[in-house]
Amino acid sequence: MSKKYCFTGETALVGRTKLSRIKALRSFGDVKEGDLGGWIEKESNLSHAGNAWVCGTARVYGNARVYGNGVVRHMMHIKEGVYTSEEIDVASLLRCSVGAAAAVGGRVLLYKRVNKIGEGVYSSLHDKDFLYKDGEVSSVGRDVQVDWDVSCGEGLHCSGVHYWEGGDTLIAMWVDVADILSIAEGKVRAKKVLVIGECQ
Repeated sequence: MSKKYCFTGETALVGRTKLSRIKALRSFGDVKEGDLGGWIEKESNLSHAGNAWVCGTARVYGNARVYGNGVVRHMMHIKEGVYTSEEIDVASLLRCSVGAAAAVGGRVLLYKRVNKIGEGVYSSLHDKDFLYKDGEVSSVGRDVQVDWDVSCGEGLHCSGVHYWEGGDTLIAMWVDVADILSIAEGKVRAKKVLVIGECQ
């Protein structure tokens, strides 16, 4: 089997893991010879067979393997798992990485631990002046850039119900898929969230 991609020599770090950018050596599926791909740690992360591909700013490393017709797109950050015969979209990654239910109407239900300071009002564990209020949108209030080199960067962090520790209250929130900045290490960073309220 001939190789379908090579490393460009361009590298990036995710924590202490060095990733390399890939480039298509031949055309296959929707990929054309010469197309730049995303970032992988090692060849075992992406098969040379089939139409499997890692696109753009997507990053695949650790024990993750993409093969068959699996395609990783957008700003996805995959460290574990095997992805084969389907396009890996944000909703699929949310299910695999944070245990979130499928996106409904372009949004997903996620959770966060906070401190309750009043009826329907909660403060962030990391910034007591940042408030979440039932029925309201909370946002970072400025443009936030994706920084793949920092697993805990700017943005509002949320995840599955069992991820969090600390705080005295668990709140539920809707997150629009379009507002997701990154999905990494079991949590999501988002530009904004719509707070549903306290979980009983």
